[in-house]
Amino acid sequence: MGIILNKPTNVPVGEVLRQAKGRPVVVYAGGPVMIAVRGLVRTTPYFSVISNKAELMTRISSDAGADAFRIYTGYVGWTAGQLRGEVERGLWRVTAADAKVIFDESR
Repeated sequence: MGIILNKPTNVPVGEVLRQAKGRPVVVYAGGPVMIAVRGLVRTTPYFSVISNKAELMTRISSDAGADAFRIYTGYVGWTAGQLRGEVERGLWRVTAADAKVIFDESR
């Protein structure tokens, strides 16, 4: 399982997380499979994935900026061997995890 990192949407956060209705949070498209809402939290120099709704609401309520917290809806997934084949064809770039790359809008 993975998520697309850099696709902001125009979807109001209240449409994907009812409890957050009216909050000024950008929702990012994590991928075409729409199962759940997840958050990425920057904890320098690392990041964490959150899927617990109560924790997501705590982060949303803290008014953390997009440089420290993002909401994603959906994910991408692969069958056995599919991802390896796509990487070999150059469709994906594999790099070390780096919170700066994920949360820096200029990259």
